[in-house]
Amino acid sequence: MNKLLLLPLLVLILFSCSQKDELDSMNREESTHQALSNIKQAQKWQLVQMSGQIRNSVQKGADMPWQEHYVLNPDGSFSKVRQKGDETTAATGVYTYHSTAGEQYLELTYQSLNTIIGSCDAAGLKETLMVHKDGLQSSWWACDGPGLWYEQVK
Repeated sequence: MNKLLLLPLLVLILFSCSQKDELDSMNREESTHQALSNIKQAQKWQLVQMSGQIRNSVQKGADMPWQEHYVLNPDGSFSKVRQKGDETTAATGVYTYHSTAGEQYLELTYQSLNTIIGSCDAAGLKETLMVHKDGLQSSWWACDGPGLWYEQVK
């Protein structure tokens, strides 16, 4: 009899843990969505991870070939700064936040061409950052660029 009670109890525990994980994930995603859809003060988003097209080629922190961050301002403007060795490159522009049925993303439009624009179009002034529950991901990876992952600096 004890064995018969043990199985349903075990299933109940596993199911409730799974629901909690899904709820936590949804809350984190909603938190990121809220943070980006209604910016009230400047937000800094730091590059924390980079990956290439080769399997297991993830680099983090000081191991990355460059460091960079975005600052998103409440007025819809942004700046992007990249530090590569002794060279610092900066660019500015405006951003818009988009939310569709299945995804959220930031569309960045730069004021002028710059080498730090991570875009599939070499002559383009636009860059897209996909909003995920734990941060932002550049869409540059979709056209053989590096996979760039950003987290908000609190």
